[in-house]
Amino acid sequence: MEYCNNVRQATPDDKPAVLQMLDGLDYLFEYYDYFQNSENVTPYVYTENGKILAYVACCRVDNGETAVIRGGRVCPGHQGKNVFKRLLNVVDDIQKSDGVIQRYAQFRDHVQVPSESFLRTYKQIASKPLQKFRYKRSNISCELLLKTSDCISKVKVIDNIPFEFLSSPYSNYLFPEGRVIVEWVPFRFQETNIPLFKGRNTVFVSDVMLNKTDTVQETDKTAKHQENDSNLPQNASEVQGLLSASTIYKEQNEIDLSCVLDIFGNDIGSLRNHIIWHLQRIETTGLEDIIVTVITTKGVFEQPLLEKVLDTLGIDMKNGPIRGQFKEPTVYETESIQQ
Repeated sequence: MEYCNNVRQATPDDKPAVLQMLDGLDYLFEYYDYFQNSENVTPYVYTENGKILAYVACCRVDNGETAVIRGGRVCPGHQGKNVFKRLLNVVDDIQKSDGVIQRYAQFRDHVQVPSESFLRTYKQIASKPLQKFRYKRSNISCELLLKTSDCISKVKVIDNIPFEFLSSPYSNYLFPEGRVIVEWVPFRFQETNIPLFKGRNTVFVSDVMLNKTDTVQETDKTAKHQENDSNLPQNASEVQGLLSASTIYKEQNEIDLSCVLDIFGNDIGSLRNHIIWHLQRIETTGLEDIIVTVITTKGVFEQPLLEKVLDTLGIDMKNGPIRGQFKEPTVYETESIQQ
């Protein structure tokens, strides 16, 4: 479908031209088909003289009220020429034409400092620390095998984030940013978002529980109901454990596999078990050269703590080409992406 002389919906046939715009370390190599086939995602391309110069995918969440800008790419040689700006301006008109979209969201890693025009348009919603490490799977396989059996019984795989986690006290503890941010996508606390949390191949692991220390004896059903309501904890401090989510995708060049690992909560005692579980998931792929991106809550699990956990597995964050990179990507929102 074409909306103007230069912007139209992307098609499966556009994939080779779009992928030519990418670097080796780019999730879009594997996500192009996913975006094409997802009911809540519409990808667009900008063309001139029949050549694709830019691409973007709009991921609709929050009952369709928020469009998350994903996979934005511009053809080398055309960057800095307002090509992407023109694409987004048309996309804004398209998305708002049905009267549903109310806002846009982006997740930026600040490799480049946001421009003044961007900061005039977008407001910061939340920031989350990001740490990366790289390792060879065969270097830790034996040690990982020894430790996996010990942690498996302490955490469990869950099909998705439970609805109760989207309200107090769980939400205060797990998602203090006011959003469920999974694999770069910020979701509001809405039940309709739950099916979207799973994304392309996200797997959730949890040992989250309430700190219940007292037991109250009920004498009848009415009393039991009243006591259950009055004893529901309202503070995040009454929740323990962690919720974690890993998403994996293959790379195209020297890296075999990337894993985005989102960790929610601040229970230091659970961190090791969650890290080991997701590394074991990577182990089953049989791929060798791995990069893991760990995203946590701000102020929680700073790099030295993660280094200690990984060191027990033979992974040294202080050495190698990644050397424990630390960044703090930020979620931004705006009511209009036109500039």
